[in-house]
Amino acid sequence: MKYGYARISSESQSFDEQINALLEIGVEIQNIFKDISSGVKAERKEQDNLISTLKEGDYLYVFKIDRIARNTTHLSTLIKSFEDNEINFISIQEPFFDTTTSNSIYLYSFFKLIRKLEKEIMKERAMKGIESERRRCVVGGRKRGLSLKALNKAKVAETLYKESKFSIEHICELLEIGSRRTLYKYLRSRNVKIGSYKKRKEK
Repeated sequence: MKYGYARISSESQSFDEQINALLEIGVEIQNIFKDISSGVKAERKEQDNLISTLKEGDYLYVFKIDRIARNTTHLSTLIKSFEDNEINFISIQEPFFDTTTSNSIYLYSFFKLIRKLEKEIMKERAMKGIESERRRCVVGGRKRGLSLKALNKAKVAETLYKESKFSIEHICELLEIGSRRTLYKYLRSRNVKIGSYKKRKEK
């Protein structure tokens, strides 16, 4: 069965050129799925309906690749799905996108390479993110310089400080913190803004 897909970005545009090309290639009008959606918008209801309709051995025609794919990642995903489900995919204006020809093996290989490169790029970005965190002296989600014991004290200090029931001196005494400066260091490690909570001295 032959199917077609057409897309325009806004209602001010026309489907005519795409529809005419699909009809000329032999796609029946009832088998043409149409969306009005911008190129980057992920939601395309009729495209989703089309994908769920396609079966093994079917032919899918588009006027141009950019009518069906949002970007190279999306195109790579579509090509992989078509390959896995043995669906023939043809771009009318771009003959090299034709999985029914002998060139299809090169097309599939190309997109396998694209997917591999994308995974490697994502992995590289993740590693750079970890390295960036290390350079900012952040290890395992906590700032370097605070021991586990100090972190626990910082959590309790944050709670006591926000309750506004204890003076700074009393918090230091309760938690055996040597100085106000150290207490403030603990609070800042918890992203507590010093002076944002009004303290009441003990009676």
